[in-house]
Amino acid sequence: MSEIITPSHFKKMGLDVLLVKDSVTPKDIDSLKERYLANFRGPERNEVTITEECDRRYLDTRFIQTHTGIPFWPLDPRVEDIRIEDIAFGLSNAVRFANQGPRYNVAQHSVIVSRHCQERLKGLLHDGSEAYMGDIARMIKQTDEFTGYRRIESGIQNCIYRWAGLTITETPDVKRADLAVFSAEVRDLMQPWCGVERLEEPIKEKIRVWSPRKSEREFLKEYRKLRQ
Repeated sequence: MSEIITPSHFKKMGLDVLLVKDSVTPKDIDSLKERYLANFRGPERNEVTITEECDRRYLDTRFIQTHTGIPFWPLDPRVEDIRIEDIAFGLSNAVRFANQGPRYNVAQHSVIVSRHCQERLKGLLHDGSEAYMGDIARMIKQTDEFTGYRRIESGIQNCIYRWAGLTITETPDVKRADLAVFSAEVRDLMQPWCGVERLEEPIKEKIRVWSPRKSEREFLKEYRKLRQ
């Protein structure tokens, strides 16, 4: 039986040529194929075929390297590229409130939201796209100039939801918890401004800032608990 090579085969091998070059040429693709074939253990080694999609995607250099070392294409997100470790690490280093408050990160926010809604896994992952795109102030993100940005963000977020087996629609339960936690964050971490706490009644829990490392650990712990 012959084997069809897809992009995931290259990623599993940990090939680093994509992570050190400014551009990937057809010659690089041929090199990737040869390196894969050299490690292929199947009896029909000469019958291995390379899909056109694999060529196309690995010629697209618009990717980022994630914490786990794999390439991730924000403009072409795929379920097979999602790693919970990348989400936890990215969110733990994404600072909320446009970097103008304490070093309070999105991973901690997500854990707290998860603990205050019924759809806990969706609450934990509701800002997952920010692991790959960072956190941008809401009033900027909602402008016409950021229409393309919101489309990319939505594509990544929906991909994460599909990866987790969740529906891609926003639910009132998670939205309520998100705003309730936000109101508490303003109360405890920022200087309150007129009317902000009327968005939603804040949670009673006092927000105390975690370190990025603790936030990452707690996020992964919460995820694994919810997956049991």
